[in-house]
Amino acid sequence: FVNVGGSTIRNVYRNRPEEKNQPMTKEEIIENYGDVCPDILFADGFDEAIIGTCFKTHRVIYSYQKCIDELCKDMEVFDAMEYMDFNVLGSHVGDMTPIWLMDCSV
Repeated sequence: FVNVGGSTIRNVYRNRPEEKNQPMTKEEIIENYGDVCPDILFADGFDEAIIGTCFKTHRVIYSYQKCIDELCKDMEVFDAMEYMDFNVLGSHVGDMTPIWLMDCSV
């Protein structure tokens, strides 16, 4: 568990040794948490950017940088950042709106 801004984030990693440190897939999150929170929301096209779920709210957490990387497969970096900031981060779809985590490197 990681505490970020007062919220506890659960890393949703698989327990199988051959998949150590690999985040769960969208399907695995639904399978494991769908009964607890049937209203989990996912962002279309960003399944590879999932890095965890919030322990308290069960909101899905995405890596901002991995989302940009996904968008850069079809557009330039500046266009990807503009698209992400305006169309994704600017959207609020209720209490289960995903969390977008800005990756930090030291």
